[in-house]
Amino acid sequence: RFRLFRAQYWGGPSTYGEERGHPRLRMRHAPFAVNSDAATRWLHHFRAGLDAADLTPEQDEQFWAYVTHAAQFLRNTPD
Repeated sequence: RFRLFRAQYWGGPSTYGEERGHPRLRMRHAPFAVNSDAATRWLHHFRAGLDAADLTPEQDEQFWAYVTHAAQFLRNTPD
């Protein structure tokens, strides 16, 4: 599902939306406590994945900007 979401978000086929509807990220993550520590840990692992990928600096910058925004947007639990 995550692969399909990323592909659709970055301009690929709309398979995610066709199969699952609107992403509704906050709603889909609501059952999970996401505080600043969880967001930081998620970003740590995402950074490792991006570092292992063969991205151009521009792609890396765009993707990192998206995930850092998403990590803060999905916070739903106070520290």
